Amino acid sequence: MIEVSVKDIVRFVYQSGDLQSELALGRDQLGSKLHRQIQATYHEHDQAEVAVQTIVTVLGERFLIRGRMDGLLDNQRVLEEIKSTGEPLDSLSFDSFAVHGAQAKMYAYMHLLAHPNPSMVIQLTYISVQSEQLTSFQQVFSFEDLESFFFATMETFASWMLERHAHRELVMEQTTSVVFPFARRASQDRFMNGVYQTLKQHDILYAVAPTGTGKTMGALFAGLKAKDPEDTLFYLTAKNSHKQLAMESMATLSAQGLQAITVALTAKDHICFLEERDCDPKVCPFAKGYFDKLQGALDDSFALTNHFTKEVIEAIATDHQVCPFELSLDLSTYADVVVCDYNYVFDPKARLVRYFETDRPVRLLIDEAHNMVSRSKSMYSATLDAAELQPLLATTIKRPIKTAIQHVLNQLNQPSYDAPSLPIGLIQAVQRAFDLLSDMLLNAPQHPERRLLLKGMFHLLDFRRIVNLVNDAYHVIHDQTTQQTRLVCLNAKDHLQPLLMPIKGTILFSATLDPLPYYQAFLTEQQGKVLRVDSPFAASQVQTLLIDFVPVRYQQRTATIQAVASYVHALKATGKNTICFAPSYDYIELLAPHLPADTLLQQRLATLEERDALVARFRHEQGLLGVFVVGGVFAEGVDYLGTMLEQLLIIGVGMPGVDIETNKTKEYFDQHGVNGFDYAYRYPGIAKIIQAAGRLIRSTQDQGIVVFLDDRFKDPFYPAMIPSFYGTPKRVRDLNDFKTTIQTFWQNKGMS
Repeated sequence: MIEVSVKDIVRFVYQSGDLQSELALGRDQLGSKLHRQIQATYHEHDQAEVAVQTIVTVLGERFLIRGRMDGLLDNQRVLEEIKSTGEPLDSLSFDSFAVHGAQAKMYAYMHLLAHPNPSMVIQLTYISVQSEQLTSFQQVFSFEDLESFFFATMETFASWMLERHAHRELVMEQTTSVVFPFARRASQDRFMNGVYQTLKQHDILYAVAPTGTGKTMGALFAGLKAKDPEDTLFYLTAKNSHKQLAMESMATLSAQGLQAITVALTAKDHICFLEERDCDPKVCPFAKGYFDKLQGALDDSFALTNHFTKEVIEAIATDHQVCPFELSLDLSTYADVVVCDYNYVFDPKARLVRYFETDRPVRLLIDEAHNMVSRSKSMYSATLDAAELQPLLATTIKRPIKTAIQHVLNQLNQPSYDAPSLPIGLIQAVQRAFDLLSDMLLNAPQHPERRLLLKGMFHLLDFRRIVNLVNDAYHVIHDQTTQQTRLVCLNAKDHLQPLLMPIKGTILFSATLDPLPYYQAFLTEQQGKVLRVDSPFAASQVQTLLIDFVPVRYQQRTATIQAVASYVHALKATGKNTICFAPSYDYIELLAPHLPADTLLQQRLATLEERDALVARFRHEQGLLGVFVVGGVFAEGVDYLGTMLEQLLIIGVGMPGVDIETNKTKEYFDQHGVNGFDYAYRYPGIAKIIQAAGRLIRSTQDQGIVVFLDDRFKDPFYPAMIPSFYGTPKRVRDLNDFKTTIQTFWQNKGMS
């Protein structure tokens, strides 16, 4: 049996015309309260949000069809479907949007099957996203007419869907015979078994799988074997390089004959054909008539390939003159595997409604899951910045809009404060400015200052969207000097959990998910099983040292900087490539005068090209010394293979600086019955240094020394957090002991 929603059916068969303007979409998303307000006016015996479902056989296949009616009125004689629109209300009729009437007629037939009646009144109610005014249209349909319409629609849909279903059944058959393409290790088998069993049980798993486990291929291979035919397997990652690796892994399986449809999603701004993105169909030719051209694009896509990279999608979109981003989303509807950023599942600004606000069966593989804490808090936070709005006052927009924007700026010029909630005046000012600005842009597609105005409008929209999600895990921080108001999410778990609960299995995996209680508290509130996979590397590959008698707290840094430098010099003297991870840029500036003149120092505003050039030097040269910031790009985003990196010194325990946000995080966890200092300061700090330490051993050929320097390592809390792969850390007594230890290590390796 194939499960499908009425919305998917009618969208496939009847959707036509242009893509909806993002301006109207923004109002639509924020205007859901209007939907509820209409339903709140229903009489005592009227019903809102009425679920319907039925099972029918079409073209020899059984379909389970589900939907939800907006309203059932007048003793079930009237079915109401509510829609928002950017079109003038006086230009509309019952037949303006075939897809809307079709949706209502499908619901009406399904309802009459369960509640027999000779006919039903269908009422289409439209809400203007500009004026918030309403208009309604009614038509009466007999049961026979509805039945005829229903089955004609289903036959059109089923002929296409059965092709896709046959494909998915074929893929399921192929997954039983496809062979893992590489030599398998015990650690990899254990990881894959954990992934498979968890997905089969529809559970959550934290999998700590060290570098070298083969996580990408292992997770995809086990995930494909665990999925049901109609499931979509999402592979989520924070980095483009990992997205590419996932696509390459699927291509490897495809070369074995696995015909799984794989779609890579690329950020809208990075795949848009316009110089600057503007999705209004009155402006963008690729949004104009999109749905009229979509079916041809889909037919050609699946005739061409099953492997949809960014480049393939762009080529097809160019041929058919359709939006490449929307095409990728429509292709994903039929995909077995979707590879994308975390945003497409969790971010309220980018979440795929077609998957994560419907009943579509989904399973998640979340790669590099240690990034999820910071990313999720960022997704559910927002900043309102006067610098983004001030330029709008110099444009030619009308005075009422300028006045509304000025009211927002006045709120941002208030004395600095922090508080648990936003002032009501700021909320109202943002709402007013956004409404007026978006209304104007909807009706002025050729405005000469449109790009600047769009930028300001979306800035207001992003802030307003988060305002609607605020709960007790938020704090407001306003700075009059910068004229910024930050709506800070201290813990996003209450937003993440409702998304994860209906999903048919979630795997969060990384080489470094320690300390585990920290990640669980911010992501799933201690829910989920835990799997720790042994490292495929030998403990003899690494020498771990503790220097726990040199204090590097902020107040003591100047006094101990020379001592720290002496340990850096000792490492430099070995002639091995060495990286020192420092607590901050300020610390780097403090340390730099005591280091060799050729030391490579991370710059605050380095470009991507400068960063790549620096990494390239480590790839091609020996005897280098680099000093970088812990928690920065060089500490988390680079694989140092072989002799690129052989010695690593981590200064400090990674503890974040004291500020309002971190202190409020501490208070939040204190109020929830756990040690707030650990969750706000110690855990995130140790997580950063574990990430940094993980740069050293990246393959079976790698070997080297990792040194942790801070007198806080005398506290058993910190050594206990170091993963077991690093062995039992050796505490050095002094500088001479340190020099002897590192010399002995390299002599034993025969590399001195």
